[in-house]
Amino acid sequence: MNKALEIDNVGMNPPPDLRDRVWATVLVPERVSPQLGSTFNRTGGLGLEQPGYDQALDIDAWARWLLMHGRPGGENHPAGVVMNRAFWVDRRSVFGYLLGKALAPQDTKGRAYFLRLYAYIVACPQLYREVVSTRETANSISQPFIENSGSSITITPLEVGRNQLQNLSSEDVFETLIRNRIPFAWIDHAYTYGLHYMDIHYSGQHASTIDTVDDERL
Repeated sequence: MNKALEIDNVGMNPPPDLRDRVWATVLVPERVSPQLGSTFNRTGGLGLEQPGYDQALDIDAWARWLLMHGRPGGENHPAGVVMNRAFWVDRRSVFGYLLGKALAPQDTKGRAYFLRLYAYIVACPQLYREVVSTRETANSISQPFIENSGSSITITPLEVGRNQLQNLSSEDVFETLIRNRIPFAWIDHAYTYGLHYMDIHYSGQHASTIDTVDDERL
């Protein structure tokens, strides 16, 4: 199902009193509840409802909701979204998460497969540009690649059957990015998400793959 996403330069202007360069793009919640100190998911969202489709890329709305439901030290921390224990949330990492979520298959398992591959791609600077350039040179793209622009765009998520998830590859992610004409700057903006996602998942079965991706980044 196509979703029209309103992009209104959300999250591009951090509060002027934030001077720390490392956290130059952070969201500090207006009110911090003692319930956020709990390690259990029993806050009830502190009264916040999950943002709807009309807020699919509303960075601040999602940052607050993710903080309430997946705060640091909790049981359901969203991999790739950067938070600290002062309850500051990095806006760039939230944007990366939301963009991947909008592009991914809509079922939970499919989304998890897609986001892992997507994170590996956005963590590699210039990789998306290189793939688009290579395909344009080889004429494997049906028409010249023109980045999406404007305040309202349509993002069509990848559709894949459950029996095909095991065959999902980075090529499917690239195809989804190119088909939706995702701007290069958006992928650059999602870098923090990809890097933090790999850091969280660096263990067990994913370690060797992440080592390979990390070598490609250098």
